[in-house]
Amino acid sequence: MTENPSIAIEIVLDWAYCEAKVWWQTVGRSIEEEADNLISPRTGAALLREAVQGILKLGYQGQQKGNYFEYPTLLGTLWKVRLGKWGLDNIREKMAAYSVLYEDLMTHFGEKGDIQKMNGSLYDNPTWSHRWRDLAASTGLTDLRIEIDAEQHKAGLGKIKKDKSTDIWKEPIGLADAFARSNWIVENNNFPLQEILGVGEEVYVYLPHITVGVTPELILIQRGELIYEKHYYGIRPPRMSDLLGDYSIKALFSAKQKDSDREVSSVFVRHLMSGKMVHLKPRKASGINEIEAMSSASSGG
Repeated sequence: MTENPSIAIEIVLDWAYCEAKVWWQTVGRSIEEEADNLISPRTGAALLREAVQGILKLGYQGQQKGNYFEYPTLLGTLWKVRLGKWGLDNIREKMAAYSVLYEDLMTHFGEKGDIQKMNGSLYDNPTWSHRWRDLAASTGLTDLRIEIDAEQHKAGLGKIKKDKSTDIWKEPIGLADAFARSNWIVENNNFPLQEILGVGEEVYVYLPHITVGVTPELILIQRGELIYEKHYYGIRPPRMSDLLGDYSIKALFSAKQKDSDREVSSVFVRHLMSGKMVHLKPRKASGINEIEAMSSASSGG
């Protein structure tokens, strides 16, 4: 029996946003052997995801071998190895200092902190506020970020542009924030190591004419029930309407592990910067018709 063609949900959603982007991902790169040279430098956001996913994988693999390590220890080791590989050992102390100042400032803007809006509510994105900008400048956080990110090209990130008119706190994160946020995330989340069944493993939605792959950050078993966990890395917590409209979450509702008939019981959405979780119960038919239509179209079917 011939297997149905397979496609990743990320490519499906990219196609829905920009068909040309998917052509390049799936066809265009095979045209030129040197296509890698045309790919943009990696981003700080990607570096952050790699760090968090990296320690989850290391923790899971260690547990399988009977070795148990604390996540802060794993994160420290991961960054030490990375910085050594990139020839950036010389800025480790600056990065550590930056992380301490960043954590202190984030705490002031948090639920137990003393900095709030005029109406008493919390800032959705503290780093975009005037208060953050002023305190970051007075504590030396801004200067440290500039000094650290000036070296980030050695880690494969793009060179920062020196422009006095640029508000760095509204720019995409670089090396400094990737490091500081990874430490903040580890301090503010309790990842259930004992319940992890898989880290970054693809699961599948089996449709009549195509199979769609989707990758939760974690696959868990809790009290005998299968759970997928999806992570959000942004400072702003996602709104419920955004979660329910997210096709990668809709796909998880109907996804199964390879060669398994076990159905998912819940999808956990973890906002990493706050450590807060939203538990969603699967809506089996949610978005399936749209996902199948987009998948077939993006694969040329």
